Amino acid sequence: MPPKKVYLGDVVKNLPSNSAFLVRVTRKWNALFGEKNRAIKSIEMIFMDEKGTTIQATVPIRLSHQFNAIEEGLIYAVNHLEVKVNDGKYRITAHPYRFELTVFTKM
Repeated sequence: MPPKKVYLGDVVKNLPSNSAFLVRVTRKWNALFGEKNRAIKSIEMIFMDEKGTTIQATVPIRLSHQFNAIEEGLIYAVNHLEVKVNDGKYRITAHPYRFELTVFTKM
């Protein structure tokens, strides 16, 4: 079945696995562990769709090699994302959900 285009404003917890997004990576940075260790914990990004909706996306450090080439400002078609509740201590966007990229995510 071909991917189904979805806008970021339509993201829900039980998103179908064949959902696809066309997003611009507006920001990308390394999240670090604490003040002393300074080891990289994850790669964090902000995705924005054509309607201007933004959502946080996280790449776990174990997958950093797979997604390190992603560049700020470029537009990507992305699918097979895991949807998580955006309930962290530091919410980067106002979106109620956030994405976590997985080994199956395609960009």
